[in-house]
Amino acid sequence: MALCYFDANIPRQDFEEMVLKQNTLCKFGRWISENWACFRDWFDDGEFETSRMLAYFGDIEVPVTICDDHGPYDSTKITTKMSQFLNELKAGVSTKYLKDWHFCEAVKSTADVFDLPEFFSCDWLNDCLIDQGKQDYRFLYCGGADTWTPFHVDVFCSYSWSVNITGHKTWLFLSSEHLSEAEKMNPPNDIRKHSHLMKNAIQVEQGPGEAIFVPSTWFHQVCNRGITVSINHNWFNAYNIHHVFTLLKSDLDLITHEISFLKDAMGDGYDDHCQVLLRANSGFNFDELKQVLEFAAENEKYGEFQQSKASRYLDKVKDVLSG
Repeated sequence: MALCYFDANIPRQDFEEMVLKQNTLCKFGRWISENWACFRDWFDDGEFETSRMLAYFGDIEVPVTICDDHGPYDSTKITTKMSQFLNELKAGVSTKYLKDWHFCEAVKSTADVFDLPEFFSCDWLNDCLIDQGKQDYRFLYCGGADTWTPFHVDVFCSYSWSVNITGHKTWLFLSSEHLSEAEKMNPPNDIRKHSHLMKNAIQVEQGPGEAIFVPSTWFHQVCNRGITVSINHNWFNAYNIHHVFTLLKSDLDLITHEISFLKDAMGDGYDDHCQVLLRANSGFNFDELKQVLEFAAENEKYGEFQQSKASRYLDKVKDVLSG
C-alpha cells in the first residue's frame, strides 16, 4: 500500500472516506500546523533553542529512555530534570530520548501550544479522559540524532498522529499482513536488521511542521535525524473501534484461558481480576472502554454516525462484561 500525501487542505469527509475508512497511511504538508503557537514560542526560526523550552516548561521532571547501540528499552526508562536533559541534548552528548511525556499536564492551555487538526478532532479516547480529569494519550517527544523508537504497533491498536515541531524523522512502516503471527506477538526490536521485513517496508521522511497519520494495526519504527521535537496523539473513534474491541477481546480470551483454573476459587471476584490483568497487559480494559463508549454515544458534537457506532459497541462491551 502506498503513502497518501496531502499537500493542501481537503474536505473532512474526503479524509474520512480516503484515510480513516480505508485505514490508509498518510502524510500532511506543513500547512496542517503552520499556525501553531509552539513554532513561534519554542524556537528561533525553527532552530532548537534550550532557553525558550526551559522558559516554557520550567525545571520539571520528565521521562526519558536511554538509547544505545541496542536501542531503547522500557527497562532503561528514568526521569530527569528538563534543564539537564536539554543542556545535554544541546551539547550533543546525550543518548536520552524524552518520550511518552504527558506534557499537557505542564501547560496552562493546549491552545498556547497547538491547534488540534480538524481531521483528528473526533477523538473519543482523549475527549473522554480529559472530561474525567484522567491522564490522556497526548504526548511530547524530544531527542537527538539517532535516538529512536523500536518496531511496534500503537497501544490497543489506536490511530496515532505525529507533528514535528522541529527536526526530521525517518519512519519505517509495515502493514501487519507482512508479519507472521509470531512476529506480531513478539516483534523484532529493530526492523532494519531483518531483510525479509525491510523488503516490504515503506520509508517516509518527515520534516518540520509535517504530520504523519499512522493507521490502526500498522507496525512502525521511527528514528530522529537530528534534534527533533514532536507532538503525538493516540486516539480512536467509529472508524477504528472494531480494531480496539477485537484486540481487547482477544487479549481477554487469552487471560481467561490462562487463569481459568482459578475461576471456581475466586468466585465473584474472577471477572474483576481478569479486567485488572487485561489493563496490566494491554494498557486498557473493558471497564474503561465502556466509559469511553458511553461518553461518545451521548456526545452530540460527534454526529449521528459516530454516536450510533459507539452505541453499538457499547452493547458489545456490556455483553463481554456480563459474561
